[in-house]
Order: sequence, then structure tokens, then C-alpha cells
Amino acid sequence: MITSDSFIDTYGYLYNHSFISTSPFTNLLAYDDNSGGNEQFRLIVSLHPGLKYILVTTPYHGSTTGSYTVVVSGLVEVNLVLTSNASTTQMPSITTEIIDLYVVNTTSSSAWTINSQTYTPPGSSNSISYYDTFELTVPMASSYMITSDSLIDTYGYLYNCSFIPTSPFTNLLAFDNDFGGNEQFQFTVFLQPALTYVLVTTPYNGTTTGSYTVVVSGLLR
Repeated sequence: MITSDSFIDTYGYLYNHSFISTSPFTNLLAYDDNSGGNEQFRLIVSLHPGLKYILVTTPYHGSTTGSYTVVVSGLVEVNLVLTSNASTTQMPSITTEIIDLYVVNTTSSSAWTINSQTYTPPGSSNSISYYDTFELTVPMASSYMITSDSLIDTYGYLYNCSFIPTSPFTNLLAFDNDFGGNEQFQFTVFLQPALTYVLVTTPYNGTTTGSYTVVVSGLLR
């Protein structure tokens, strides 16, 4: 989430890769004026590592002068560097603040047993695997990180709207096995409010039994 903080009415534009001042619609990813309240911009976007983004800030009323602050909030620290030529002698201030209360972890625990439901996971070599399903809704449009915590090698699949065990590729949004380390799944996805997502968890080795925990990290519960 990228927001401004100022007494001035601010406008923000986010670009992919590069900003061309003579062609301001080229590479435009998102823009906003007042979603942050108090005439401040707020952009909620899913960004990818290894890519460069350009944030352009401007006063809503053209040639208004004054100071402002840009705040970038997320699950990890980002690099934010002022690249425009400043005609003032005052140096820009760029700081990083780690706010422990910013990320809220919501957890749910379960266990695969011999009585668990079974299906054939998409792309798996296992013809039969135990599985659990979790319905997931979020309070705001944002990026959320979903991980597992277990002594068992776990696999996670996230679906849009519904999960059909007999058609496991239908509505499939994301899946992972080991990105979380220690044989745990982890994926970061941009989710929307008013939609229902279904998380399917399964042991990587089919009919392994045991307990595990799912952790969803985001801005709000």
C-alpha cells in the first residue's frame, strides 16, 4: 500500500519499469487522488520482486508548493529512492519503520487422518491424497501471504470462488509446495473483498497423516 501524508491535496501515479513525462499514459499501472482520505492518494497494488516501479507525485492543484511524505507499507522492506532533480537545497528524508502491529496473522489448525477426504491433486503423481478445505474472505483489497507450518511436507492450492475435487484445475489461482522453506507451501496473492476463496491443503506424499497450521498474513483480520 502506497500513501501520501501532507497538508496539500496530492495525486500519485505508479508506473511499470519507466516513466515518460511526454507520454504519461505509457506504462501507467495505477493512479489515485483521494482514496487515502484528507485529500491524500492511496494505491493498493500487488508488486513483484526484481521489477522496478516509478512513483510520480504531484499536487492536485498544479503549481502548489509544500512538503509531503510517501509511505510504503508491506510485508517486507522495499527500496524507495527519490530520483527527480530537486531544485531545493533541502535533502529528502527517506526512512524505514518496522511496525509490528501492521501485519496481522490469522491461523487455523487441522490434521489429515485416515478419515480425511481424498482426491487427485492437480499435477501430482499421487492418485489419492488426503485434503482439507478452508474458505477465505478478506476485508480489503491487498496482498496476502498464505503459509503452512508443519512437520509434514505440505502442498497448498488456492481457488477462486469454488473448488471442484473432480476438476482440480478449474478456478485454480495459485499453488505451491516448498517456497516457505522446510517443505512448507507459501504464496503471496492479491485478494479482493466480497469474493470467497478456497484454500486446499494436502500432504505432498499423498496419504501421510498428521497435524498442520495455516497462517494468513495481511493488513487486517
